[in-house]
Amino acid sequence: MVLLKRLRRIADDNAVTVGSKAMTTLFAMLAAELDDEYFRTIDDHLKRLKFRGGTLISAALGKGNKGVRYVLRAPNNARRSWKERVRIGPRTSYYFQLHRVTRLVPGCCQR
Repeated sequence: MVLLKRLRRIADDNAVTVGSKAMTTLFAMLAAELDDEYFRTIDDHLKRLKFRGGTLISAALGKGNKGVRYVLRAPNNARRSWKERVRIGPRTSYYFQLHRVTRLVPGCCQR
């Protein structure tokens, strides 16, 4: 990245002073292809590749409980606190579940 920026700076500084048509064409191409938007995009990609927010990877168990079908998932861009990540943060909804009775104890719950 540093070398590409340096090459771009050399092209910008020398574009009008060179006499060669080939060098003029090269410098014009470098200025067009290595523009500021390109460097911003590359910087953004490099930051994402550091995985500062962690990674989301899923897998399945195969024969002998060995991991299979590993998939790197798209990151969730929402910034959550550690409490929310371990599910002890504030709840947006609550629920409870009643277990179904599978057998009756004699003398209990008679109708």
